[in-house]
Amino acid sequence: MLLIPGISGLALLEIGLRAYKTLTYDGLLYVSGPSPNNMFHPKYGWISPRSAVYQKNDGCYGRGPVIYNSEGFRAPPLAEAERAWPIVCILGDSTMQGYQIPDGKYLPHLLRAELKKAYPDVYVLPLAVGGYGTLQEYMLYQDICRPLEPDLIIWHWAENDPVNNSFLAERSGKTSNNARRRPYFEGGQIVYKRPYPIHLSDYLDGLMILKIANTIALTLQSKPPLQEHLKNIERGWVVSDHFIGLLAKNAKSPLIALVPETAIRATEMFRRHGYRIATYKPFSEEATCKPRDDHPNQRGHSAMLEVLLPTVCQSFPRICGAVSDTD
Repeated sequence: MLLIPGISGLALLEIGLRAYKTLTYDGLLYVSGPSPNNMFHPKYGWISPRSAVYQKNDGCYGRGPVIYNSEGFRAPPLAEAERAWPIVCILGDSTMQGYQIPDGKYLPHLLRAELKKAYPDVYVLPLAVGGYGTLQEYMLYQDICRPLEPDLIIWHWAENDPVNNSFLAERSGKTSNNARRRPYFEGGQIVYKRPYPIHLSDYLDGLMILKIANTIALTLQSKPPLQEHLKNIERGWVVSDHFIGLLAKNAKSPLIALVPETAIRATEMFRRHGYRIATYKPFSEEATCKPRDDHPNQRGHSAMLEVLLPTVCQSFPRICGAVSDTD
């Protein structure tokens, strides 16, 4: 007799948590799934939503629509890339997914608008999903970007990538743990693991109730010694270096790394593999929505575009007022 009320109570709690989270964090009310920003995917672990349209209403991040195409990316349909030139792919995680920011106001869309002034058939494809590590970003490049034969690839570096690349580093903490099954690169091959202790199914694990339970469990578990944790993160750096180098080896197009100015080791890693480097300063308070969220807002994305454009100009000089002989 208590089973039905118990299930009903859990369902109401789940809906309440979804409503609270999306209203306070996402700038919209969404209760149809655990998150409006991602969904389960058997290969990548999770993916951004497909064929979704949301109306954002946030005093800091902005107001307006957020539209995902049928593949789950904030770009026109992939079919349009067949007759587009140039084609630009942007790899990254939550910052380049920009799920908080309405269309037209975050870096991939701002870059497209600048390029479109001189190249009306440009296609900019942000292959970015919140919480991704270097392996997952490379997998999207291989599956979606590489077949398009892009004319430029931009890789945005997030400083939590080495943690996201390492199962042991994620398993011993909670700040970079997305509470979903994800691929890792271990022993020269891709393996799938769940870096969280409570597991029901790959679909149910995404529920807000289970995410909170896993966060509590990860907080209460015993932590490894600092030196061991640093070694685990170092394994994540090895994975980053491997796939950043592998893309450089296989790609036929110019490569740009967009890197925080403070990420000196990452800058050196990208440079060693032949990427052109664009670095940006730490975001000011006005360029984020702290303390609620430290992701950049529209001002932050405009600041990143400002430092990126001179490097992009080396591939597409028309946007800088010059015309290449080969254009």
